[in-house]
Amino acid sequence: MANFDRRIALSATAILFATMSLPAPASAAGAPPFCVSRGGVNGPGGSPELCAYTDYQACLQAAAELRGNCVQNIDYHGEVPTAPAPARTRHRR
Repeated sequence: MANFDRRIALSATAILFATMSLPAPASAAGAPPFCVSRGGVNGPGGSPELCAYTDYQACLQAAAELRGNCVQNIDYHGEVPTAPAPARTRHRR
């Protein structure tokens, strides 16, 4: 189990350093718009959020790897960059 925890910590560190090199939007004033939130032993909010994502897709990827959720950063006061929702098609039977 310790190996698994070590791999998670190394993955989180690698993701953090990779995203720190990305330029933040000018309106963000230093705060990225997305965070990965993980539940702790005390429930939601029990662990600190990892707020280092300027791209929603990168946040979703990190959240999947860290077993968390991608949430909007409450300290970000700029416009949140969002992608258009994919078109949904109905499959006929």
